[in-house]
Amino acid sequence: MFNPLPESTVELSESGTRFLTDLFNRYDKDGDQALSPTEQEDLFSICPEFMWDDLISHTVDTNNKGWVTLEGFLAFWTLQTNLDYTCTTSFLAHVGYSVIEKGGLASAVREVQPRGHEKSVFRCRVMGGRGCGKTTFCRSLISKMKDVTKDGDEDEVICIKSVTSANRRIYLVLHESSYDPLEHFDDNTLVVGSLLEGYDVVCLLFDSSERASFQSAVQLFNAIDSTISEVIPCVFIATKTDLPTVEQVGELQPNEFCHDVDLPPPLSVCLPLPDSYTQAYARLAAVSLDPSQNLPSSFRIPRWLKMASLGVLVTAGLGSLLVFLLVRMRRSGGNRFSL
Repeated sequence: MFNPLPESTVELSESGTRFLTDLFNRYDKDGDQALSPTEQEDLFSICPEFMWDDLISHTVDTNNKGWVTLEGFLAFWTLQTNLDYTCTTSFLAHVGYSVIEKGGLASAVREVQPRGHEKSVFRCRVMGGRGCGKTTFCRSLISKMKDVTKDGDEDEVICIKSVTSANRRIYLVLHESSYDPLEHFDDNTLVVGSLLEGYDVVCLLFDSSERASFQSAVQLFNAIDSTISEVIPCVFIATKTDLPTVEQVGELQPNEFCHDVDLPPPLSVCLPLPDSYTQAYARLAAVSLDPSQNLPSSFRIPRWLKMASLGVLVTAGLGSLLVFLLVRMRRSGGNRFSL
């Protein structure tokens, strides 16, 4: 019986990955390293239902015909296992995993700690204002740069692909959030907090050619800064940098803001330079493996000190000392992120 802890995540094991690789090759009759519609039908004919829909080509790697490749096949089951491992084990049961592999279905998956060194699947929330290029940024991970129109029920894009960082092969999951704080009057902190549960890194996009775009990214950052108790790195990325850059609304421009919160300056991406996206994904992978690279200064303050400061400021001496420490460590007062 496989019963992972609630705080743990689940990934494919080596046995599970090996079985899925063999399964793909078994049904890839023509050996072209992609599953044609007919080959997919043969594969899923023994299952109660088809395991994916047409949106699969917008989620994982495919060939130029939109057929799922071996890389995409493994990525799909990696993502499915990370989101709901019972769906994966149910599929494996139907295709005979327990007959071929020892240890039963439980040996196809493994439990990993959220910040454990053995972790290989990292989830990134892609956030920003409307029109800043979130869908393009996600789709470009799987080389679908020009395929940016959402279809049917596809509200928020999610893409996954393996990347190499620090000599490790990991899976990077990009999950778009359609939430724009400038279009809502509710409490951003409550909404943003729920959107980031289970994620390893936040990617904050803004359109460098649109004056108000960075304002959305800053408001999202403020909400993250004030509500997220877990350590989570943030990466700012300027999009559409092939267009004329305009001055952003607010007291601080993007480079100044990032310097103020002790973050590296924003990365730049644009469609005419595909390598700019590759570099951005490499950065997100590196930050996922080593969050300390892109931690805002506020996250470097011990959490107990943040919480303690709320309850003991009534004591004049200790209260003054805590305020002094917080001011020195954060450089300025609580409204320094405001626009």
